[in-house]
Amino acid sequence: MTSELILEGLDCANCANKIENEVNNIDGVEAKINFVNKTLTIKTENNYDEILNKVKNIISKHEPHVKIMEKNKQNYKEENHIEEEENIKKEIIKLIIGAIVFAIGLIFPFSPTLDIAIFLLSYFILGYEVLARAVKGIFKGQMFNENF
Repeated sequence: MTSELILEGLDCANCANKIENEVNNIDGVEAKINFVNKTLTIKTENNYDEILNKVKNIISKHEPHVKIMEKNKQNYKEENHIEEEENIKKEIIKLIIGAIVFAIGLIFPFSPTLDIAIFLLSYFILGYEVLARAVKGIFKGQMFNENF
């Protein structure tokens, strides 16, 4: 059986290589990642559901933020489009809030300590996801990756 998974949010070529190598180490599985298209092709003769769960665990271990979807799903495009619109709205709101906090720090004359606190707050609002991934990577022993 051959199946194609879409790995939405996969942005690390090194992690993709690690995922491909680990999936290929599963008995009876042949896997190939297309990093450009963000797809993982799996060929197996074994219990597909069991293999799929193992593959999802491997992907989550290396890239926990990646969303995994089967390409042959009928509603993939509809679901993806609706979710993408919601994510864009959230990102725009986050960007506006971070920019407002940053502008407050620039415009108003606060004490130097409060200025630094305001700028750090803006930094955390805008960069929280990257910072969180960097901290998770450090705890997993992957100190030097693109998030660090």
